[in-house]
Amino acid sequence: MEAQVFAFADAVTELEEFAREASISTSTRPIRSAIRRAYREIVEAGDWTCLHVNGRIMLKAAQTTGTVSYVHSGGLFSRLLTLVGAIWPTDAEDWSVRISTDDGDVVCDIASRLTDTQVLLDATLNPGEDVAAGASYMTYPRYYRLPNDFRSLDRPVEESFQGIGQYVTLERMLELTQDNTDTGTIQYFTVAPIPDLIGAWGLFVQPAADTSRPIEFVYKRIPRELKYVGTDIAESPGTIAITAGTAAVIGTSTVFVAGHAGSLLRIGTSATRVPTGLDGLYPYAEQRVIASYGSALSVTLDNTVTAAASGVKYSITDPIDLDPSAYDAMIALAKKYLAIEKNAKNWQQIAALADERLHRAKMGDNRVYSRIVCGVQRSGSRLSDAPLSATAESDIT
Repeated sequence: MEAQVFAFADAVTELEEFAREASISTSTRPIRSAIRRAYREIVEAGDWTCLHVNGRIMLKAAQTTGTVSYVHSGGLFSRLLTLVGAIWPTDAEDWSVRISTDDGDVVCDIASRLTDTQVLLDATLNPGEDVAAGASYMTYPRYYRLPNDFRSLDRPVEESFQGIGQYVTLERMLELTQDNTDTGTIQYFTVAPIPDLIGAWGLFVQPAADTSRPIEFVYKRIPRELKYVGTDIAESPGTIAITAGTAAVIGTSTVFVAGHAGSLLRIGTSATRVPTGLDGLYPYAEQRVIASYGSALSVTLDNTVTAAASGVKYSITDPIDLDPSAYDAMIALAKKYLAIEKNAKNWQQIAALADERLHRAKMGDNRVYSRIVCGVQRSGSRLSDAPLSATAESDIT
């Protein structure tokens, strides 16, 4: 038996039934809003195991080969930095460059890469005056982009599983960037928003890496957004066909879009009835995640189906991207928000039930069961290893 995956469509159905039974007069918008609000709250309310995943970043070695010259203004481009004897990294927009000048080193940011040998520097972080040809430099990534679904970081480790240093604030990291001219083993790191990229986060490290190597880390991810409910007309037009033992879905008059990747495809059993959840009137035959988008008439699933289907209706809905044990708590929270918004008479009791369900879900979010022993643990020691002096013997427990 596979673990049940609940969907946005299931939550909407439950809220609609709750509203009818509680005699709450409402429309579609408040119901969906209450579900999304509950979804956000439950993610914040617990450190859910299912939201912790592995990530990897490749550190890139600092580059010092060649020399540079800088023209601050005039010519075809202002703030033009030219490299001789090497080429700029292809992702130079994410890099900084330390330039040696007559007045000392100055740290600059690269704004854009024009060619293999020319880049434009940031309007603020630049030398402020021309730098003659032949100047030495060091360029290195000023940050490493974290995954798009990044929310918070556990301590990163290099592939050798040794820690990469001490966490510092962004302000301290900026100070270290100005002062530190070395490369080598990472000693400091911080996490901060990436400039000019809304919602993007980066890992900042010091000193710059001297070799290219990976960093492994565990991070708390943002769950998938609830967008496709599965009951709107645009989410089930036409019919589909799929062969048993395959994952390729062929549509007729379907309107698949790239955004459907990651959503659930529910395969129906009828040519006219859109499938519902398992508790609905027309339960789906099978349910799979859409792994990739091909065209408006084709998608590929994450796994093969067990039974063939031809000319049947379907629905596309987003999964509740949490462990199933948290689903009841999320529904209870959604009912609370709907009851409060509609000023239901018993909203206090509904709110109390939501708190109880949330507490129960947190207690159930445990996938490792092991014996806990109180007191000092002396793992790996043997009686024969203990010293024989009278004083030492008294320490043996």
